[in-house]
Amino acid sequence: VSKNQIIWGGNYFGELWLRSEYNKGFIIWDKNQPETLNNFSMAEMAWSSFDRPSKIFRFSVRKNRNKTHPTQKPVELYQWLLKMYAKQGDKILDTHLGSGTLAIACCIAQFDLTACEINSDYYQQSIEKIKNNLPEARISFGHPGYCIIE
Repeated sequence: VSKNQIIWGGNYFGELWLRSEYNKGFIIWDKNQPETLNNFSMAEMAWSSFDRPSKIFRFSVRKNRNKTHPTQKPVELYQWLLKMYAKQGDKILDTHLGSGTLAIACCIAQFDLTACEINSDYYQQSIEKIKNNLPEARISFGHPGYCIIE
């Protein structure tokens, strides 16, 4: 399906680390979150197939107050990932559209995105968020829960 991937939850892929020749390109999102909020993770880890040194992105979750999804990532994180790992002309696939923040980052950076979301409520919320943030975005709909954003 793709030459390269970035998959959040990389800390859960121990077996993948052992079997993969690409086991050094981790991406860490440091949420700049105080330790007193001990019921939330202070960082998230993504596994990537890119053969590059690990990178850390620092961005406070407290700046992201309008969460609509439990694992929502900020648009700024996805903008940074696109800048660091994608090149113009790349096609982006998001198999878990969630809150739609990757879609917004793709539109801003002018990447085509194919996305799907299994949860109809999250799907509708993300489409509304994309339309509200980027009214000029062209969204094509296929099967329920599937869209192409240009």
